[in-house]
Amino acid sequence: MVAYTEVSTENLSDLYDVILDKVSHAQYIAIDCEFTGHLRDLITNMEHRYDGMAQVVRSHTILSVGLTTITADRKFDNFEFLLNNQTPYQSNAANLKFLAENGFDFNRHYSVGIPFRPGPFSATSQATAAVKSNGSSNTLNKNKNTLKGKLAAHQRQKLIAEKQERQIRELWFDIFNLLRTKNIPLIVHNGLLDLMYIYQCFITSLPAKLSGFVADMVEAFPGGIYDTKYIANHVSYEQTTFLAYLYHKYSRTGFKVQVQQALVPTRNSHDSTTDDNIRSNKRQRTDTSDDNKKVKVDVCNSFAARGWCADGQACERSHDINRILDRDQKVDTITMKSPTPSTTTIPTTPSEQGQQSASSLPQKSNSGPKKEHSSHYDAYMTGYTFCYMTTQYQGDALQNEMNKLNIMKLDVPLRITKSNYAKPTLQWNMAQQHLQNRLKR
Repeated sequence: MVAYTEVSTENLSDLYDVILDKVSHAQYIAIDCEFTGHLRDLITNMEHRYDGMAQVVRSHTILSVGLTTITADRKFDNFEFLLNNQTPYQSNAANLKFLAENGFDFNRHYSVGIPFRPGPFSATSQATAAVKSNGSSNTLNKNKNTLKGKLAAHQRQKLIAEKQERQIRELWFDIFNLLRTKNIPLIVHNGLLDLMYIYQCFITSLPAKLSGFVADMVEAFPGGIYDTKYIANHVSYEQTTFLAYLYHKYSRTGFKVQVQQALVPTRNSHDSTTDDNIRSNKRQRTDTSDDNKKVKVDVCNSFAARGWCADGQACERSHDINRILDRDQKVDTITMKSPTPSTTTIPTTPSEQGQQSASSLPQKSNSGPKKEHSSHYDAYMTGYTFCYMTTQYQGDALQNEMNKLNIMKLDVPLRITKSNYAKPTLQWNMAQQHLQNRLKR
């Protein structure tokens, strides 16, 4: 099982400072996103590919973000942000079908997802929202009886939503400030599309050109970015590099990390959080491996190679990661028991980025219905995979692989480095000013 904290409208205020404290003590931060669209066609020209990806990101949205904080002594804290875009957006039917088949709870997403508005950042509109929201909050506290008579229910809800929109944006700005001031590296797996969604949703509007995006990324993440997909392909020379495969393969070595108990604050009568009302929310991973089935089927070669199969759950062959590893490592499953947890059938989404996102299996949870596919678990596996990789190389060997993002179907990475021919964009400079203003508070 892996513990995680779900962040929603029910607990955002309570968890705000907790999340920042975890980030401030982290050596690394790993992220993963669930979204409603990806670029279907692989374009060889990187400038043109960026244009296509940017168009998709601007017209689609993030549904959830997994964030894992990792300390120097390998203590992991996992968070999953449920997000509810308040602007019109498109959805790819294949993406939604995949998420629905793998347990994504759309009812919970729309009922308690944190409202947000992506795109251009405006300090003026943020300040106006802050004044309006804070003023409304003070008025609510001082003149509850008066407001009850003057404001309709939908108006009060609108004020609350505006406050939460401001709060989630400021939380991510505070997270970015910590990453920048403490030079904390960001860890992703095949993460270019994730970074573009994060930029569009929580920083400002995506630059028109790839060169501008790269220049902004250099300043946004001075601690650097590591892509475990790139490292697996070009440093470790792994034959199979989708995330679930790497995680389970490295788990078999006995490499250990400490997953911290998750905190999900509940409100008491005084609207505050105490030790007595903190509950743990753990995702239970059920044993559904093929080893428990009487009928033995062949491994699906398509899934074994890429972490994705066009037939999905309807495939008649096995998608069991442990069975695939047993085959690849030539383990006799009849006489030898696998040392890894018996977890598996881990689907991955067929995105342009080859987003080999793993899934946790059905669970018993206090937070809601069972889910199989989750951004928090993908972020956890990404962090685990990177930590294992750091043990395989001496000194700062991996330092040379920083700021190299994997690009599907291309042998060269996208390098996040400074250039004499590109400067940070105007919209980033505006967002950066707000970041600096928050540091002065």
